[in-house]
Amino acid sequence: AGSSISVIDGVQHVFKDSITVGEVATRRLAISPDGSRIYSATRGASGIQLIAVDPIARAVVDSLMVGEPTDLDVDVRDLAVSEETGFLHATIQRLAPLPSDLVTFRFVGELLIVDGESFQEIGNVEIGEIVANLGVTPDGRTAYVGGVESVVLDLIQQIFIVDLENREKIGSLRGFELPADLKPRAEKPAFPLMDFPEIILF
Repeated sequence: AGSSISVIDGVQHVFKDSITVGEVATRRLAISPDGSRIYSATRGASGIQLIAVDPIARAVVDSLMVGEPTDLDVDVRDLAVSEETGFLHATIQRLAPLPSDLVTFRFVGELLIVDGESFQEIGNVEIGEIVANLGVTPDGRTAYVGGVESVVLDLIQQIFIVDLENREKIGSLRGFELPADLKPRAEKPAFPLMDFPEIILF
């Protein structure tokens, strides 16, 4: 949560360098599949923005403002990149006014999808009232997002399943606290939905 990104030598395990991003950086980083871009977010006088950093040039080469001008607060909770599509995914927590009442605010948790090349928003999925960390499958088809549907009605912590191709929330996994990190792997196919569980007793 400083104004620079630290570079650590992964073999020697020592501090190697730092890249100044100009404004206070948020907690999370993501790296493009080819390693040519580091993604982060900064909070400055102009608001919250996602940034793309060229690690060779050691400079911010692109940025994208997030949230709406009417939001009382905006925060980038986590970042993840699809290995196949190269899209950047960000969980965004907003405190936004109700459409019909600009003095009453509500929590809005969203999943933002950004094209890694043009660095433009290409999709947005509302998850619930609270979002946390996320993970994206290597093929870029599914995202898993920690969050809460409603802070008033249930406060149940879940991992929401998002279909990234159709840009919609399709289900959730319950029984989890909000995860510190999510790393989906594609070694096994997902089971299809069953009408009833099959239980075998020995």
